[in-house]
Amino acid sequence: MPVRVAVLLQPVAGTDGRGMAVIQVAETLELRLRLAKQILLDTVWRQAILVLLLATAVVLVVQRATQPVRTLSENLQARQSQTCRRLQLTMPRMNCAPCWTQPTR
Repeated sequence: MPVRVAVLLQPVAGTDGRGMAVIQVAETLELRLRLAKQILLDTVWRQAILVLLLATAVVLVVQRATQPVRTLSENLQARQSQTCRRLQLTMPRMNCAPCWTQPTR
């Protein structure tokens, strides 16, 4: 079974002075691949959930933002082509008054 080994020389200080300690760590490649696969799957699941939530939010916002235009389109398609009267809008009208007042003299 293949094994991967990492070696680190670490300076240490003891009662008899300073020295170097050799630290060796080993793991099988099978274990390493299994851990890497698990980390990848966990990350992909989190990213997929995030993408799904973002897509849902985008769809809801776009639907809400385009609702007045779709209502107007339906009203225009329902009326006869030669009609010149005003549309009966069921949408609330927006107040578009200026936010400034006339200067005082």
